[in-house]
Amino acid sequence: MKVGFNRQVRKGLLAGGLLLALLLMATPAIADPPTIEPLEPEDRHFAAGEVCPFAVDIHDVTENGRFMTLVKDDGQEMHLITGTLVTQFTNADTGKSVTLNVSGTYHKVANPDGSGHARLTGRNAIWLFPEPLQGLSLIKGRLDWYDASGDVVIPETLTVNGTVTSICDMLAD
Repeated sequence: MKVGFNRQVRKGLLAGGLLLALLLMATPAIADPPTIEPLEPEDRHFAAGEVCPFAVDIHDVTENGRFMTLVKDDGQEMHLITGTLVTQFTNADTGKSVTLNVSGTYHKVANPDGSGHARLTGRNAIWLFPEPLQGLSLIKGRLDWYDASGDVVIPETLTVNGTVTSICDMLAD
């Protein structure tokens, strides 16, 4: 019995090793080492009607994120944003504000032809998207899109798995 188990384990390890070698050979080579840059806190202002019916100020309270870019030999770029981000959203008309942890991750692949796909996971704040996310929203879960044009602001396909909460509604009177 013990010999048979060891043979099965060895066969599994051999098959797994061969599969890994094939996958590594099929992956395009990386042109350069990845670049990793710290993200700086940002302040943004949206006029009334851009993301909410009222003007909105956005202030990063805590920013401890990193932006990584990796370029493959075929020109494909991969981007990753991770880290801690706490942001304050303020109704500029009334002063009402809400502070949210929006420390989710962002993954994007940009192809040389301008097409690409992206995924947000965890807690993220987004704005300027078409329905069902028009306006300023908090996403808890996963948001995916594919974009044939290279313009990730208005994706051609959009799927959401999780909850979507309107930050505009949180800031309304």
